[in-house]
Amino acid sequence: MPAKLSVNINKWATIRNARGHNNPDLIKTATDIQNFGGQGITIHPRPDERHIRYEDARLLRPVVHTEFNIEGNPIQSFIDLVLEVKPEQVTLVPDAPDAITSDSGWDCKKHSEFLSEVITTFKKEGIRTSIFLDANPEMVDAAAKTGTDRIRSRDSKQHLRRKSRLYAINKRRDRSRLITCWRELGYHLKRRSFHHLG
Repeated sequence: MPAKLSVNINKWATIRNARGHNNPDLIKTATDIQNFGGQGITIHPRPDERHIRYEDARLLRPVVHTEFNIEGNPIQSFIDLVLEVKPEQVTLVPDAPDAITSDSGWDCKKHSEFLSEVITTFKKEGIRTSIFLDANPEMVDAAAKTGTDRIRSRDSKQHLRRKSRLYAINKRRDRSRLITCWRELGYHLKRRSFHHLG
């Protein structure tokens, strides 16, 4: 059963790194979150280790007794880390190395072969896979062909701004349009038997 609340602890790591010592302590943070009812811990280590470090993933593995989810761009060092740590789930995100935050989903048509290979590698080790996607039914269909277990949908900031402006101009009309968009996405997810993480 999917975790209902998986807490991303990257920002705790950002504060720790800015302070230059182990405060806040990520091990205690992850333990407290789980003790308070969190059903999962999510981290997103980046190559520059600006917040979560690769070593943090190794240290967290023994204390995360709920769902451990590691997100990131599947470059070789990330793949090696995930295969070593063996989280319950890996979420594949197409981040550029210098990206400040995740700003786009996978083009599962263009990168289908690559994603299929990486997903197969993880699934052979018993690691559930998820792909970070824009809220686009066409990409949901393409993602299904890669063999992924789940998707995590996102919406671009530009698209959200546009929808927000439209919604503010005519609440009733655009609320219906927005609901239709998400209903269509939900239909594609159900048809593909995906677990959806929003």
